[in-house]
Amino acid sequence: MTRHRWIHRLLRSFLTMLPLTALLLLGAPPAANSAPTEIFTRHVQGLTLSARNYTQDGCINSSEFLLADRTEVIYVSSSVNTCTGERTEITGSAVPTVFKVTSRLGSAHIVATIPLSDASTGASAGELTIDETFTATRPADRVYNGHSHFLLPGIAVVVDNFSGTTRQGVLTGTIDFDFAVLANVTDMSVSVFHF
Repeated sequence: MTRHRWIHRLLRSFLTMLPLTALLLLGAPPAANSAPTEIFTRHVQGLTLSARNYTQDGCINSSEFLLADRTEVIYVSSSVNTCTGERTEITGSAVPTVFKVTSRLGSAHIVATIPLSDASTGASAGELTIDETFTATRPADRVYNGHSHFLLPGIAVVVDNFSGTTRQGVLTGTIDFDFAVLANVTDMSVSVFHF
């Protein structure tokens, strides 16, 4: 799986609500180095679990993303120095050894051993064994024909159309994530990357 598909699958899970037309009119600003643009489309149907951590310390923005379904678990850890433009990213994916979801999206359990690599060099970055438990903290939300987008200036724009059931909660275990969503959805998304 390419780096772009990993990023796309993770970003699409953390979208904010805005009309599709506004995103298409505004778009993302071009990257400072006018890097090439790549466009990806994706259709998803079924159970997914997504989680993220985000911290900001001065010029350093750090994030961790986890996206899982019955066939794959994807992990991305990234750090961006907004003062210098320096970026580091560690990525990996694996087939889950456990992916169990209870009825009504009340809880889930995911286990996987993920080989990691440096996204810019391809060099091995070790291995991460995750054993995560999702616990719902809010009632399930049913979404009909939802539209959303995610904008990471100069890097990516993700436009998402979806319907289904989502449930917010916490994801704890090997890594404690500050935001998690368990969903059973039909989703179509378009991602535009400026690399």
